[in-house]
Amino acid sequence: FLQARDRQLDEAAAAVTRYAEGDFCRRLPRTGLGAQGRLFAAVDQLATAMQAKSETEHRAKEFLRATISDISHQLKTPL
Repeated sequence: FLQARDRQLDEAAAAVTRYAEGDFCRRLPRTGLGAQGRLFAAVDQLATAMQAKSETEHRAKEFLRATISDISHQLKTPL
């Protein structure tokens, strides 16, 4: 039992490390009951929020890049 729990905690720690690096492809298991299950669910919600914020920032950067490129092009084009 303790070895299985340790394995789950090690996997959760690895997933949290990947979240910090911007990799949100894996989720924590939601099968646990009690405090561990609530913790995993809360961390998973946090990861979802971080992923949404990251995607929003990426879209904003792309919009800014495209806008600056368009403005630059317009300034170079003679009337």
